Amino acid sequence: YFEAGRDQPLRFTTSGSTLIATDAWSGRRVYTGEDLVTLVPSQWWDPIEVLQKDLAYRGNIQVSVRDGGNLRVVNYVSSDDYMKGALPGEMPNYWEKEALRAQAITARTYAAWRQATAGDRTWDVRDDTADQCYGGHSFESGRTSAAVDSTASEILTYAGQPIRALYSSAHGGISENVGCLLDAERDGTGWRCADGWPYLAVVDDPAEALAYDAKGPMPHGLWAQSFSGGEIREQIIEDYGIDIGTFVSMEFKESPGGRPISVLVRGTSDSVDLKGDRFLRTTLGLSSTLVRMIPF
Repeated sequence: YFEAGRDQPLRFTTSGSTLIATDAWSGRRVYTGEDLVTLVPSQWWDPIEVLQKDLAYRGNIQVSVRDGGNLRVVNYVSSDDYMKGALPGEMPNYWEKEALRAQAITARTYAAWRQATAGDRTWDVRDDTADQCYGGHSFESGRTSAAVDSTASEILTYAGQPIRALYSSAHGGISENVGCLLDAERDGTGWRCADGWPYLAVVDDPAEALAYDAKGPMPHGLWAQSFSGGEIREQIIEDYGIDIGTFVSMEFKESPGGRPISVLVRGTSDSVDLKGDRFLRTTLGLSSTLVRMIPF
């Protein structure tokens, strides 16, 4: 047990599987061992600041050593306090009140689904776009906190369980069956849509094209990005370890929502049928999978 003074920093480092906590003021080691360390504020309402992120967090923070000797830092916080730090990271706080309330319910539902499917993990959600952008107490604002408080504990359920409440900043005017993208399955040498869920269906949304806020129209509707055949070849080598030779052609197998389930890339030496979401978003770094290909 070590009681730090107000604003007194602790520095955490590792040596193999050993966790080391050092009083940054005196340089004295206050803990050395392989157990996790829990940081608890002296007053429950005081946030704990993480200097590396330049952010402060409500609740407790646990520090441990993960595989590879890296630090794992987990913030343990109530659902609604988590939402007060996540909602401002997912939606501008100047948006309409009902939009903020709807986003609070959706984001809380997503976190509940992640928690329900966490298995043996010691954490539920990441704090970035891999899950939801969470900045703790430092992100909080009056309008977003009011939206969280006014929807406290509300989530969306299907068959008594939290739904997989996936959302995006823009979807191009049509939603998608997640089974065709994130959860697409191998079908021989190609890919096919998995079953997905009834509540995540393909739905037209003409309102998106009309969306605007105080800063103007929605900025993500139209964009273009170009790649040479050589660049595509190099990216496939880097991400998949396959050399297709000189690029010849690329073909999309589209989902009902118009997004590629898979991308067949042909070259002079080999052809590969790649999962559409991974190839377009990760390998090529595109902003969306709702794309059209224009050869040149």
